[in-house]
Amino acid sequence: MIKMVVFDIAGTTIEDRQLVCQVLQATIADVVPIVSQESLNKVMGWPKPQALAYLLAANGHQQAATDEALIYRLHNDFEKRMIAFFEVPGNLQEINGATRVFTMLQEHDIKVTLDTGFSHPIVRMIIDRLGWRPLLDATVSSEEVSNGRPAPDMIYHLMQSVGVKETSYVAKVGDSAADIQQGRKAGCGMVVGVTSGSSSNQLLQTLGPDHIINSIHDLPALLWPGKFA
Repeated sequence: MIKMVVFDIAGTTIEDRQLVCQVLQATIADVVPIVSQESLNKVMGWPKPQALAYLLAANGHQQAATDEALIYRLHNDFEKRMIAFFEVPGNLQEINGATRVFTMLQEHDIKVTLDTGFSHPIVRMIIDRLGWRPLLDATVSSEEVSNGRPAPDMIYHLMQSVGVKETSYVAKVGDSAADIQQGRKAGCGMVVGVTSGSSSNQLLQTLGPDHIINSIHDLPALLWPGKFA
């Protein structure tokens, strides 16, 4: 029985359209003019400072990758770019059906939570602009725990926040390899990959989630199959 669902944000509950990849690339363009798509795909779901450091190192700038002051400045720039984009009317959109699914979960006494590699200011903006605050029981950013995805720390943090004791009662839903790995490492009772974001069905299959769905819109059919069959 699922008592809590942990959703990723970009590509899972809000539309991404490769936005995070584009902003990461733009953020380090002065150091690395061209970033391989393979490198960008690898860091989807990671804490953004860690993602920036990896992208620098993977593209031949190992010294820059270990420069904490530089990574701090780059992360601040990434944050500003993301917020500026989301401030433009129409640029921030939920995945179709996200509000409906959150509401359905709450109506069935299932805790609705978010975990993300985004920083607090970005998360606050997303939640407030989409009007999600009444629909969420808890959120966590990777900066609040010792280790971000794919480590399970954020899931454990959310469980403690809402009073869920066993990971077998938790469903993890996300679009990236880091999401699936996180759910597995945490021992979640259900790990669900969605193809609405950065990963294809083929890639998700190699990671071994319990289910793969097109989007968050299809989650109720997994939780209550008799009702939606």
